Amino acid sequence: MSQPTRSARRRVQVWVVLLLAAASARSERDWLPGPVEDGLARQLVEGFAKANVATGASEQERLDAAHKGIDLIAQRLETMGVDGVLNAVPLLGDLQIPRTGSKLVDAIASFGTCALPLHFELAADDGERLYVAIGEVAVIVISAFLRHEYLSEGASDEDLARLLNTEEFAEFSLGVQRDTELRAKVNAACAGPLGLLMP
Repeated sequence: MSQPTRSARRRVQVWVVLLLAAASARSERDWLPGPVEDGLARQLVEGFAKANVATGASEQERLDAAHKGIDLIAQRLETMGVDGVLNAVPLLGDLQIPRTGSKLVDAIASFGTCALPLHFELAADDGERLYVAIGEVAVIVISAFLRHEYLSEGASDEDLARLLNTEEFAEFSLGVQRDTELRAKVNAACAGPLGLLMP
């Protein structure tokens, strides 16, 4: 894995400590239903475990911290608004990512590309594993936010699937996952946009 900067990893670690200390407050959103958020929180808790984070906290405390983290990411997206998120799309043009003709779907694809290099087995230490855990969840939350806007314009999930589930996208995804240099370029392009979501 192309390394996130030391300061970025440290910032993520501090973020988790603050989440553990924060009161749990959940607010369900139309674009991020409770069951989806619950699944993401459980995924994040598993990531905490892989990164050896909050090992002294109870399972409920880790789950509360995960929900709070997701809520903060969601709040940041809502504060930025759709236009702000679209302006923060990772610049992946030189990677020849397939284009769909829809600005929202292209943004979902670009942020989704950010998740391709994130693998626990490629992480060198606990700081990188924590970055992977939060990065994976952040990409899903961003995609859910943009998907909601796309559907509000009258499109459907079938439209979204038709645009993204293509041979061209499959080949692009495999290329990024197999090519170390491409993974490094994706990580570099995604570091800033994903960093915007960290409180």
